Amino acid sequence: MENGQTLQAQTLPGEVVQSPKNAKFANILSVIILIAFVALIIYMMTKLASDETYWTRALYLFGSVEAIAFAAAGYVFGRQVSREQINKAEDQAERANNNARNARQAASEHQHEADVSVTKLNSIVAVVRAEADSLGATVHTGEASDIRRQQGPDIQAALERLARTVEAIGR
Repeated sequence: MENGQTLQAQTLPGEVVQSPKNAKFANILSVIILIAFVALIIYMMTKLASDETYWTRALYLFGSVEAIAFAAAGYVFGRQVSREQINKAEDQAERANNNARNARQAASEHQHEADVSVTKLNSIVAVVRAEADSLGATVHTGEASDIRRQQGPDIQAALERLARTVEAIGR
């Protein structure tokens, strides 16, 4: 993360968060349990010729060990799947933060451009009012031909000055 931020894991109700030291111990213990389970299966295969009573007792014990071994396997494989999902979620969150940052920057740039445009337009309006005042005309929302009819030939020179001023401001 940026600016010294740390990502904190969100937990579900009843979920246990382990420290890295405990997680390492749990991984090692899970692997030991799985190896012991495989060893038990190999041992039982060597006793295939045993009598029925032995097999009944061995299967009873095997069922208990099997449940523990499957829990260990579920921990090992489930942890890997969860880690992949967490990595994907972190990547997606980082992309979303980058997109939001870029959108804020673009919005700021567009706002600046809009502010500059408004400033230029205000300058143009001030120039038009000043030119109209110098000619004794009133500025209104009518067309330029209305002003031309009111002031005669002086308006042409004023409009040319206005055009040059607008062009200079627009740069």
